[in-house]
Amino acid sequence: MGLLSENAYEAAPSDLKLEQVHVYIRHGERTPVGIRMSEPPANIPAFWNLCKTARRFKAAVMGENNITEEAEIVRLSERGDGYAQEGECLPGELTDVGRKSTLRVGQELRKLYVERLGLLPEVLDSHKTAYFRLAELALAFNLAAAKDNNPNLERLDSKLSKYIGGNPIRIDGRPRLSGILDTIRAADAHGFRIPPEFKDPNTVEIMVCLVKLTSPPPSRTHEFNLGNGHKDGEFRRLAMGRLLAEMSGGMSAIVDRTEAPKIRVLACHDTTLAGLCQTLDVFNNR
Repeated sequence: MGLLSENAYEAAPSDLKLEQVHVYIRHGERTPVGIRMSEPPANIPAFWNLCKTARRFKAAVMGENNITEEAEIVRLSERGDGYAQEGECLPGELTDVGRKSTLRVGQELRKLYVERLGLLPEVLDSHKTAYFRLAELALAFNLAAAKDNNPNLERLDSKLSKYIGGNPIRIDGRPRLSGILDTIRAADAHGFRIPPEFKDPNTVEIMVCLVKLTSPPPSRTHEFNLGNGHKDGEFRRLAMGRLLAEMSGGMSAIVDRTEAPKIRVLACHDTTLAGLCQTLDVFNNR
């Protein structure tokens, strides 16, 4: 069974024809967007040497006698102190593991929409046929959201504060709750040892549920001064309006027989997917 199992869905009526597909996927495994919890007792690595595949590529160069030759290029990331090591990842970069899982998603999409259903040709002859984007349309709340939900995290302080320099675990803390979860999940996905407290299902569930009600740092998102209204109909329309407007526009273009891509693939953050599920009334708070 692949990632996209047809058995999980009801069969479409035989008189319907597939015209367009919108795919929203969670981005692949990556490094944390910042260095957190690298000191004892957590000891999560500050720098991750897990990006070897992404740093090697072929380049055409002009050799002797003006003959074009192929050379292997290795790209390095240099730290502030001048140190550089092959394969070291940038903050938030897809690791080799993430690139492999992302490739698998693409392979599954090809099997279903090219080989099985024939929606797309074997080889794309135009970029207008398919649309790919790394999208981040995350929900953002004002300080009222943190004020309302931080008390739910106080019970975790005695277990987790020691891993973040004695600071309390808070939605808007230092580091932020979303940042802690980002680091823990990324480390665990790549086989690094994480503190046992972060493997407790009850602890993780509390953190995940509250992160869904918050956003990444303001520099990475659009801010909506809407307060704690994640379940309010008007709020949801505003928060996800831009994303759903793009979806609706694509469908309308197909109906009107104007030029439109056959498939739209958007890689999203957790907050985007949670907001979309909430708007469509299929969010299960996980």
